Amino acid sequence: MNWVIVTGAYPPDEMGLADYTVLVSEELAARGDRVWIFAGAGPDTGRSTPAGVALRRFPAHFGLRALALMSRELGKVPQPRQTLLLYVPQAFGPRAWMQKRRFRGVPLSLCLWLQVIGEQVWTTFFEAAVVAEPGSSRATRVLAAATRWMLNLTLRKSSRVMVATPELAKIIREVTGREPATEWLPVPSTLPVRAEKARVAELRRRLLGEDGETLLGHFSSYRPAMADLLYPMVESLLRDRAKRRLVLIGQGSEDFAAKCRAAWPELAPQLMATGNLPAQHVAEHLAACDVVVEPYLDGVTTQRTSTMGPLALGCLIVTNDGPWTEPFWRESGAVALAAGPDVGLLAAKVEEVLRTRPALGERAALLYAQRFSLGKLVDALASPGESAVIAGDRRREPAAA
Repeated sequence: MNWVIVTGAYPPDEMGLADYTVLVSEELAARGDRVWIFAGAGPDTGRSTPAGVALRRFPAHFGLRALALMSRELGKVPQPRQTLLLYVPQAFGPRAWMQKRRFRGVPLSLCLWLQVIGEQVWTTFFEAAVVAEPGSSRATRVLAAATRWMLNLTLRKSSRVMVATPELAKIIREVTGREPATEWLPVPSTLPVRAEKARVAELRRRLLGEDGETLLGHFSSYRPAMADLLYPMVESLLRDRAKRRLVLIGQGSEDFAAKCRAAWPELAPQLMATGNLPAQHVAEHLAACDVVVEPYLDGVTTQRTSTMGPLALGCLIVTNDGPWTEPFWRESGAVALAAGPDVGLLAAKVEEVLRTRPALGERAALLYAQRFSLGKLVDALASPGESAVIAGDRRREPAAA
C-alpha cells in the first residue's frame, strides 16, 4: 500500500502530533508499505527519513499557494494509495497564529483542497472544533462557526472516520448533526517503551541525592491549564516531607519550577526540573520515579501521551477520572484513579499508592501492550472494519490480544 499522510506537524515541531506522524509513518514503512508525508513549511534540520518514507513540505503551511503543489505531488503517488489526514485544526493554520493561541490556525484552504482532489480520505481526529459556550466572545463564536464549517467539509470527504478518544465522536455529532460510523484508535506512547535498568538506577540515585527516599514525577508541556492544576499540588506533595523529591519532566518544566521555588523557597531543594529532553531520557526519568502524577481537568483518556508514556513503561501512575475518561480506566486496575482533579483527592491517592505499592505497574504495561501499542494502532489502521469501536452511540472498547 502507498500512503499519503497529511499532517500539520513534523519535526522539528515540538508537538505530540509531530511525534505521532513519525511513529506511524516509520511503522508502516517497516511493514513494507511506502509513505509520503505532506507537511507544512519548516526548517531543514538535516533529519533523514528511513527507507520507504518521503517528506514533502509545502509553502505557507497549507495556504492557497500550496494547493496546486499538493495536488501535483499527490498525483505522483502510485496506486493503490490511501490518503490519511491527521486532523488538528490549529496545526494547519498560519504558524504565527498557532504559536500565539490555541485554535488560531484555520485550515480553510486545506478543507477546500479535500473537495477537489477527486478521492476520499481517511481522517483521524485528535481535535474536532471550537465549541462556543454561552457568553463567549464574538471572536470565539466566529471561530466556532468556521471550525464547524471545516469539520463538515472534512467529514464530507472522509470515507473512514477515526478518533483518538470517544468523546470526540460525541463532539462531532453535537457540532455537525452528523453521526458517521467512527472508529476509536487510541494514541500510542511517543516515548521508547523500555529503559535500561542500570541507567535508570543511576539516574534515580542522582535525583534523590544523599538523603532522598521517595521520587515523584510529572511529565507534561506545562501549558497554562495544566500548570494551574499542578501548581497547588506541588506544595501538597512536598510540604513536611523532607525526604521526598519531585522531578518535573518536559519542555516548560524549568519555568514552572522557578515559579514554585519563588512561592515556596523552603521546598526548592526537593524540586527538580529537566527542561526539554530527548525521548529516551524522558523515559528514563519516568522509569526512575516511585509514582508518576498526571492530573487532567477533563480526566485521563487514551489521547493523553503524557500518561501513555509511563503506562507503557509500567510506572505506578496516579491520575483522575473525568467526563472524557473511558470506562476501562476505572475497571483495568492499571492506574490509581482519583475521583476528580481535586488536589486533596489526588494527594491522598498518591499517599495510598506509596503506602500499599499495588501491582499497578505490571497491569499498566500489560494493558498498554495488549491494547494501545504502536503495533496495535497500525494493525487497526491497516484493517478498516475490523477495528470499529464506535458506531453512532454503540461503543465497545479496543479488544485485547
